[in-house]
Amino acid sequence: MKVIVGVLRHFRPTASKIIGQSQGFKGKIALLDKTLKKKKVFKAYENAFKFFGLKKNFKAKVYFLWWPDSQEAKVEIVQNIVFIKVHPLKNIDTLMTPRFVLGQMVSSLFASLPGVHKENFEKTSLC
Repeated sequence: MKVIVGVLRHFRPTASKIIGQSQGFKGKIALLDKTLKKKKVFKAYENAFKFFGLKKNFKAKVYFLWWPDSQEAKVEIVQNIVFIKVHPLKNIDTLMTPRFVLGQMVSSLFASLPGVHKENFEKTSLC
């Protein structure tokens, strides 16, 4: 038990700092949502469903993850989950443009396609 308490005490300052900085995501999420709705990104995303032949109940999930200030922001996609790795105090407006966000969302749709569909896409696109 002493070991666990020692570990928790060791990481407490860092965890407190990360949690405090992460509060900066709250305002950015609402602003990003408003911007994307205004630019009709969500409508374009729905249209991509038809293009890919996916069920309407497919939902991409977007998560902001705390990322060190010294690291370049990046986006990773795992199936229908989009991870936006960025420091919460950085200006994400330059990274999260409507075009970029839509591209990431469509990439998540493409990543969710069964292997056979991806192979057919490659065959028809790379001819």
